[in-house]
Amino acid sequence: MLICNDPDIKNIPDFSKFAQDFVEATSPLIGGRMINIMNCEGTIIASTDKTRIGTFHTGAAQVLKTGQPVLIRPENVSDYPGAREGYNMPIFQHDSLIGVVGIFGTEREVQDTAKLLGVYVSQHFAQYVFAQKQTMESELRTQLLRLLLLGDTAQIEIITQLSDILNIHIVFPIKVLLIYSQEDNQQKQMQNYSYFIHYLLWHGIMSRSTDLFGIQKNGYIILLGNSTDSTRLQKLKQIITAGDTYFLAVSSMCHTITDIAKGMREVSILRELEKEVIQDIEENGTQVSYLFHKLLLHGGREYAERKYGLLLQQESPQQADILLKTAQVYYEQQSSIAAAAEMLHIHKNTLLYRIKQLYRLLGIEHESAFIREFLIQLILKIGN
Repeated sequence: MLICNDPDIKNIPDFSKFAQDFVEATSPLIGGRMINIMNCEGTIIASTDKTRIGTFHTGAAQVLKTGQPVLIRPENVSDYPGAREGYNMPIFQHDSLIGVVGIFGTEREVQDTAKLLGVYVSQHFAQYVFAQKQTMESELRTQLLRLLLLGDTAQIEIITQLSDILNIHIVFPIKVLLIYSQEDNQQKQMQNYSYFIHYLLWHGIMSRSTDLFGIQKNGYIILLGNSTDSTRLQKLKQIITAGDTYFLAVSSMCHTITDIAKGMREVSILRELEKEVIQDIEENGTQVSYLFHKLLLHGGREYAERKYGLLLQQESPQQADILLKTAQVYYEQQSSIAAAAEMLHIHKNTLLYRIKQLYRLLGIEHESAFIREFLIQLILKIGN
């Protein structure tokens, strides 16, 4: 059906096919009677009699002219070239006349059915239009999200146009959020994301007008606008923590479009770490883990492996792991000998011996406490 006045559906593809599917599905419900759907030019675009598709229907033209139903009786069929007896009803969408639906039969046979059909087809098309609009909006949102995540300032004009079309006005600074789960079933995972995002929208934690969100690389990305106000982010963290379904990675503050690409890289790395349910790069512990990860990617791994290799030259793998595990617990307990010994169920002297032995084997016994811990933490990272 071509649209005369309603801009919502004039660009929807394959609408004639949808109309044809509709008449074929509806005809059996009304005794197999012929149904036609005409566009705003009076042309039949869908019919249970496919030979009539593409022909002009004068009865429909009269409906389009007056906005009123037109009954064609057997005695006046000749007054309506290209038409047959039956009822022709206007189809309205948002108070606009968008087409005509006709049903074959005498006045007595089809008058009541035709009125019901007119209402039914209008409601059916409204649902179809809504679904198509949702699909197109989703596609445009996805396109806009991808452009923003690339951080390409050369695409500013397109980004602005898409933002205006979608009525999205993101307020900087923003944060890039990555929500992900361990669900193996991808279809179920996508359904879960959909339910969760609707929950967040319903509770005002996210907004369609100020935030942008969508699925990217098996995770759900949210560009959370106006992030100087941390209220919404804190609520989201509470929801994630209270459940056992999702993980959340949070980027640093993004003040420009180019920062968004950096934020996306940050949350992608945080996802690889997967140490905690909430990974916020602006929290000290997460920031250190992030920096260690980057250090390992840029030469740190080779250095740590050399140091670990030096340890294995002097001790068995089992003993080396015992020494490293002892150091790990020791540092986790804030370098408290008593607390670490208690955690490991060993004597304090045993713990001290192991720590000193590890320093000696790695050749760092004369370094500062900071350097010793840093190097051992680096070795521990390659084993995790």
